[in-house]
Amino acid sequence: MSKCTVYPIFPSVVGSFTNTDNLSELNSIINYEFTTNKSYDNHFITKNSKILDSFPHLKQYLHALFLGFAKEVLKYSNTEFAITRSWGTKVLPGARSYTHVHKNSFYSGVVYWQDFQGSSIEFERFDHSQWLVVPDEWTIYNSEAFSLDHAANTVIFFPSYLAHKINTNTTDQIRYSLAFNVIPVGEFGANDSRVNIILKQD
Repeated sequence: MSKCTVYPIFPSVVGSFTNTDNLSELNSIINYEFTTNKSYDNHFITKNSKILDSFPHLKQYLHALFLGFAKEVLKYSNTEFAITRSWGTKVLPGARSYTHVHKNSFYSGVVYWQDFQGSSIEFERFDHSQWLVVPDEWTIYNSEAFSLDHAANTVIFFPSYLAHKINTNTTDQIRYSLAFNVIPVGEFGANDSRVNIILKQD
């Protein structure tokens, strides 16, 4: 049989960092005011959409972690990035989130400061959903969905266009996490696609 070389062209690059700095200070988010997410009952997000401004040291740490990911993995060493919005999520037992993307964002991150194995984050693909061909074995090359469990002190980065959801919380505990968005800033691009984005403080 002739040799086959597989090229995973145009991948959606997801990075998962485990055993990061201790993130337990985020536990105070449970005391923030949450509002109902209209898409599902018993799934809530904080009214404050700039949570990380209350944790400047942690915001700086997450920013540096993303810059390293952007430089070493994505090879964007000549582009600066900034965290824009950040918010807490709360999912009660039996609840989940809807499948969604993050608009007006380049990359997104999610932070877990607690061990929680009952409600993973799941990424979905829709680029060939008009065909249903069931493989003999599900792999990274043919999957329609991909779930990531998480332990305490885990940070996950993913492209903001990537559809994702919080799977059903199958435990009797409340699931908390923190999410945030990242965009390129300053001058970047090339030729007629070159721009200079300056973030306005609000």
